[in-house]
Amino acid sequence: MKEIALAVALLAAALGAAAQDKACTPADEKKAEAAIDRVVNWDLLYKAWQDYKHCDKGSVEESFTEALMRLIVDWKQVDVLAKQAEANREYRDFVHRHINSPAAKGDIDSIYSRATRNCPKGLDGFCKDVATTAKPFAGLEMTAPTPAAAPAPAAVPVPADAKSAPPKK
Repeated sequence: MKEIALAVALLAAALGAAAQDKACTPADEKKAEAAIDRVVNWDLLYKAWQDYKHCDKGSVEESFTEALMRLIVDWKQVDVLAKQAEANREYRDFVHRHINSPAAKGDIDSIYSRATRNCPKGLDGFCKDVATTAKPFAGLEMTAPTPAAAPAPAAVPVPADAKSAPPKK
């Protein structure tokens, strides 16, 4: 019995390593982009990732980030993402890597806010994990610095005798 479990574990490890070493052909890249463009829910994102994780670089990486941001900012059915990430550590790492992507910086405050303020019941660990990933970047929007306000004009001293004199008519 132990031999079978060991064989299955070794086979799974070998297949995982082979998938990571798989080259992303131009045809794969094109198919990945098309699949990611159709992502409208967590299951489709997970399927696109399963099929094209070997292409997660360059323009495909940016597309994965954009798709993830569309879904996570909406924060709908986040329980599905939580279950997927819990079941597959590699997918969880993919999600967190894309939350940390430079392409995600415009959405990071929203992600952090939702994870800390709108966590669905029973997903405290997942939400804390997402918030911890987003927190180092929350509030660090890449905006132009606000110019300093011009200094107030210096007050002109009023002579003492002008203060007590009646106003001129």
